[in-house]
Amino acid sequence: MAIHSSIQLDVEIIEEEESSNEIEYEPAAASKNSNSISRLSSNTMEKKTISSKSKRYCKFNKEWIKISKYASFLQECRSDSSLAHCCVCKSNFSIANGGKYLIDRHLEQASHKRLAAIEAENKSRLMFDFIHPPSQLTSMIAAELTLVYHGIRHAHSYNSQSCTVDVSKKLFHDSTIAKNISCGRTKARELAVNVLAPYFSSKIIKAINQNHFYSLSFDASNKGHKKMFPFIINYFTMERGIVRSVIEVIEQPHETANHVVASLREVLEMNNIDIKKMTSIGADNTNVNYGQYHSAFSLLKSDFPNLIKGSSF
Repeated sequence: MAIHSSIQLDVEIIEEEESSNEIEYEPAAASKNSNSISRLSSNTMEKKTISSKSKRYCKFNKEWIKISKYASFLQECRSDSSLAHCCVCKSNFSIANGGKYLIDRHLEQASHKRLAAIEAENKSRLMFDFIHPPSQLTSMIAAELTLVYHGIRHAHSYNSQSCTVDVSKKLFHDSTIAKNISCGRTKARELAVNVLAPYFSSKIIKAINQNHFYSLSFDASNKGHKKMFPFIINYFTMERGIVRSVIEVIEQPHETANHVVASLREVLEMNNIDIKKMTSIGADNTNVNYGQYHSAFSLLKSDFPNLIKGSSF
């Protein structure tokens, strides 16, 4: 019995030692497991970053433009090769993740189809659809020129001219001419400068050359920061009597006698008017214009002895 009890006691002691060893090893095993998990997660993240870096994006291929169904709208976006430009929608769209698939998807969008249909309709219209019949076109041109001439005659601004046209369209909406007339600020100026002015200038020059003699008046005036010189010609006709007309307005920053005379000669030469037929000049009574020794009048008088001193007209 004593031997059996001692053996049993030894077994219990051994079991207690083993259990204590297991308890000591548990935290070490847990720490090892946590380290292995962290290593696995870090490896997974590294693989993901490597895979994301190695992912390839589609770039625009110029050969796509040659494909018939893309040729009408597809263009290259020069700022970014991962984008394509649609000339119908006037916008860029991404092809980075799909290439031709994304182009086909853009082609099927409702907004693209709507804009493509509008563009096709405009292209199908003939050139003659935009041109009015000769009689109507002539009437429209006459109406526009009349409005511009009326505005100039009464010193209306080009903005006022544009407003008058807009009001006329609403007032006379049942008139074909009023409905189609267009004479805004820019067009009114172009008609005044490039159509009406050359026409009336040619008539004035023709009348002067037919009546031989004339007088010339000028005076400096400020327009903002510019010094302007208007030249007014005076001549006589049997039909209208004495006629005064502006033949030129030039910018001349210098007001010396030499510069005034040079500008006068330039204006007459520009309009093909003979300076020898000038009978008098009219200007303000200043030393530059009528000084005794060195003035515009004395310089001209030395070349044309019969020139008469006039007053400001």
